Amino acid sequence: IQSEQSKVKSQMAAYDEQLMSLLTDMELLKTDIDNKEGEIDQAKTDLAAAQEKEQQQYADMKKRIQYMYENGDDTFLDALVESEDISDLLNRVEYVSEVYSYDRELLVAYQETVQQVADLESQLEQELADMEELKQSYDQQEASLNQVINEKVAEYQNLQGSVTVSYTHLRAHETG
Repeated sequence: IQSEQSKVKSQMAAYDEQLMSLLTDMELLKTDIDNKEGEIDQAKTDLAAAQEKEQQQYADMKKRIQYMYENGDDTFLDALVESEDISDLLNRVEYVSEVYSYDRELLVAYQETVQQVADLESQLEQELADMEELKQSYDQQEASLNQVINEKVAEYQNLQGSVTVSYTHLRAHETG
């Protein structure tokens, strides 16, 4: 019975060591979660800034389109027909070309901002999901280990009770 008791004590010590290791890992995870929450807060700030930039670019493009609609848009054909001489034609063509380039740059910048917002949102959601999954995994490991430790404590107490009963019987036989 004492060898069983010793074996259970040894197993309990090993489980206790595993629990301590798990608790240490959980503390590290908590620190990581705290750090990640800081990063997530910064990412939320970046996301809000990107969304604001996206809205501003959208408003600017909307104004530009409205202006073009209300005031007419200079085209290469207009430049060709309305020019007074070759110099005027070249100036008008260059102006129209610059306007189109600017409009194109605005559109590309807007598309990049929209993509940046989508990427930031996706990254944020993924990081939160990963951290939650890791936390659940540690919680499950802790619960499992605690259950095993409780079972071993009960087994040890049973053996302790058996030793006491055996000792009482042995004493009863010696005196009787």
